Amino acid sequence: MPVYNTKNWLGTRKRTRPQEHDVPTFEDFGRKLDREIERLREMAEKKISPAARLKTAQSLRRMSEKLARIAADIEAKVEPKPDSR
Repeated sequence: MPVYNTKNWLGTRKRTRPQEHDVPTFEDFGRKLDREIERLREMAEKKISPAARLKTAQSLRRMSEKLARIAADIEAKVEPKPDSR
């Protein structure tokens, strides 16, 4: 019967700390958001009635406005970097 090494190089199955590549980035978040938006678009086109599509569009516009306000708030809180001259 073969014996398999099921331990990582530290000698435990679980990692004690996350590796650098395990930490999601804003780019990863953006990619995931793009996939979810495309999935929502496909679902709206295939499975939702025209009346529900209008309500969905209105909801998406409200969310978009809220996201724009949040982005503006974040930008306003970022301190400008001092000139390096």
